[in-house]
Amino acid sequence: MRHTTMVMVLLLLTGTAGAQTPGTGTSHGPGNAAPDPKAGRNSCQIRDLAPCARAKLAGAALAGAALAGANLTEADLAGADLKQAHLARANLAGADLGGAKLSEADLVGADLRDANLGNADLTGADLRSADLSGAALDGAKLEGAVLSGATWTDGHKCRHGSIGTCKHQ
Repeated sequence: MRHTTMVMVLLLLTGTAGAQTPGTGTSHGPGNAAPDPKAGRNSCQIRDLAPCARAKLAGAALAGAALAGANLTEADLAGADLKQAHLARANLAGADLGGAKLSEADLVGADLRDANLGNADLTGADLRSADLSGAALDGAKLEGAVLSGATWTDGHKCRHGSIGTCKHQ
């Protein structure tokens, strides 16, 4: 499943069905995709954690994707399905996650500064130590979301035991 998701993500980002697939023995090592010199501006290699800034992934099916540490600064992920995705320490600063499905996603230590999370479903998401400074959360569902140690939209730290709502320290 993870291999299939990775190939799908790479194809979405490069915009080509002819992209080299992981595991083809490139100079980047087994299991990593080779860069496509003809790839468009939005080309990136999630597995190598190469910059994916401003990637256009609106509505993408990325449930369970392994995106820990990825640079998705200002990416368009509006309406994307990121249920149970692994986004720990990912840089999502300024990203558009409006209406995204992030239920049970691992967002521990993620940078979500100035991100649009309006109407996003963060039910049961793990946001421990995430930075939500300046993030838009209008209409976001936070039931069961773990917010312990997160930096809230107003810059305050959430107290240990903050679930579903940020209790300021």
